[in-house]
Amino acid sequence: MKRIITILIMLSIFLMCMTACSGNDATPTIYDQLDSLATKSYRSVDLRVVTTTGDVQLLANYSLTQNNISYSVEKLNTLPSDGNLAGVSPEYKTTYTGSAKIVDGKVTEFDGDAVTLPSYDELRGTFNFDEVNFTNVVIQNNSLNADVISPSSFLGSSVDAKNMEIEVEYTTEALSKVTITYQTNKSTVLVEYEFKI
Repeated sequence: MKRIITILIMLSIFLMCMTACSGNDATPTIYDQLDSLATKSYRSVDLRVVTTTGDVQLLANYSLTQNNISYSVEKLNTLPSDGNLAGVSPEYKTTYTGSAKIVDGKVTEFDGDAVTLPSYDELRGTFNFDEVNFTNVVIQNNSLNADVISPSSFLGSSVDAKNMEIEVEYTTEALSKVTITYQTNKSTVLVEYEFKI
């Protein structure tokens, strides 16, 4: 009888250990959750980029849907190479606006001022939320704040960026907002993504 009780106790302990071990492996981390939310298809993504160089600030706004992108991009005016200043705008910058179609993840058919747009992946916010990309992580109230160790790995493309910091706001169903700040050799850049499901 004692032997049967001992076997039953050992069997119970073994089953509890198996359940506990398999449960831990199945629990997704915050990084898994954010990676999953980043790959979702959103109704629209609004992207705002503010680049500050010295006393000059340039603003770019992009609004991306499944098939279209509208944009408003500020650029510095340049002086004519022939030295003729007749007709030169007294303003130091000009705003270029327009829209373009998206076909198979590529920007086509401009309607408006021709500008160089970020890639489709940059416009939609293709982020890599692997834990190894971050340090000084603070997670609270459905937000994650962190320093980005590897900006190129996080953004999925080669970038000239240092001192990058991010703030991610999210729900269980979607990303809400991603704010990125960083420095280049000449400028400070603020990038804000807003996601709509």
